[in-house]
Amino acid sequence: MIKKTIFYILTGLPYSGKTTLGRAISEVEEIQIIELDSVLYEMGQGLQGEYIPEHKFTLFHEEAERRAIKQLKAGISIVYDVTPFAKSKRDHLRSLAIEFCAEPIVIYVNISKEDVLRRWKENEIKQGRLITIHSENLKYVIYNFEPPKGEEHLVFQAGENITEWLLKNILPFANRR
Repeated sequence: MIKKTIFYILTGLPYSGKTTLGRAISEVEEIQIIELDSVLYEMGQGLQGEYIPEHKFTLFHEEAERRAIKQLKAGISIVYDVTPFAKSKRDHLRSLAIEFCAEPIVIYVNISKEDVLRRWKENEIKQGRLITIHSENLKYVIYNFEPPKGEEHLVFQAGENITEWLLKNILPFANRR
């Protein structure tokens, strides 16, 4: 039986729990995760919480996409934790998956803006991430985020039990492979 390649595309606001969920999926599925924070860290950006202009973010997204394409071309399933906050970007990623014969699965991690801001402030104190998001970069994503509507996607509510959610929503995909 040929294994189906799956392209898990995580979307949601920063600090919603996308990376935590993505790592759990990666572990359960035994597949690689591509994280924007890791790309930024490797490129020395966001380490001191500095502002990153939009044109630079484009470069980081292009690098993450290059890595994803390499995996998809090889028929390798991946989790993509790169915050495609615009519908057009999610559509583009779905098209990439289809181009490389992978099944795109968009997972929307839902959280309130108030909880995002609370978690961001907590992170400023704890420094729990590889990078620190500048307040202007955070505001940009919050005000420009387009939640999935009416399109095929799974929803994970921030704070939900990850293990139970994985059993209900991800293992059925794994069993189809």
